[in-house]
Amino acid sequence: EMHGGEPEKWVKKHPVLGRAALAALRRVDRVVVLSEEQEGFVRRWVGEGKVARIPNMVEVKASEPPEPAEPPYFLYLGRLLRSKGVLVALEAAKLSGLRLVFAGEGPARRELEREGAELVGFVVGKKKEELIKGAVAVLLPSYHEGMPYALLEAMAWGVPVVASRVGGIPQLVRDGVEGLLVPPGDSHALAQAMLKLVEDRGLRYNLAKGALKRAGDFSVGEVWRAYARVYREVLG
Repeated sequence: EMHGGEPEKWVKKHPVLGRAALAALRRVDRVVVLSEEQEGFVRRWVGEGKVARIPNMVEVKASEPPEPAEPPYFLYLGRLLRSKGVLVALEAAKLSGLRLVFAGEGPARRELEREGAELVGFVVGKKKEELIKGAVAVLLPSYHEGMPYALLEAMAWGVPVVASRVGGIPQLVRDGVEGLLVPPGDSHALAQAMLKLVEDRGLRYNLAKGALKRAGDFSVGEVWRAYARVYREVLG
């Protein structure tokens, strides 16, 4: 099973490990990938018929979108990495004048601290649930992604997302339906998307409804059935 975005760049960056990984892929009966980007790359190495695209799964948590907290805030949830656009998110928050909470740990933490970011560290359980449910939206302005679980978690609670148009994200989130998509590295576009969601409560609610409905496509049952089909094919 392959996770992560930009597999071709990873192979070029790690040629020895990359060659070993590709050799291993050729020997297996099926390779499971998350996104179209990964599928296209793997098919060039293993051929047609050996690749199955199955998304991450999530348990749908809500029946209706929750009301965002007052005063409003946005949430970044995940590893604190430059490659996930955390500095872009912080710049967008400053440009928009909106509150942004960072939940997670990682090597970019010190840089975020120096820039005055609001950091709550790694969160789990009830605290994580409350942070997600209270957010106007969950942000993920990554430079590359496979199929990020942080977005699925947000959508499972009926919270819209604002994310970069990269990797597997456009297959998960449709612009204007489950969230808003922006170019990677564009803090101004991200700031405008954040302001739009705060100023237009009707838009925010419609995106939240769309996010919750879309999360059902990635439910445990749906993904389990997809894996079961792959196993049946392999086992004959």
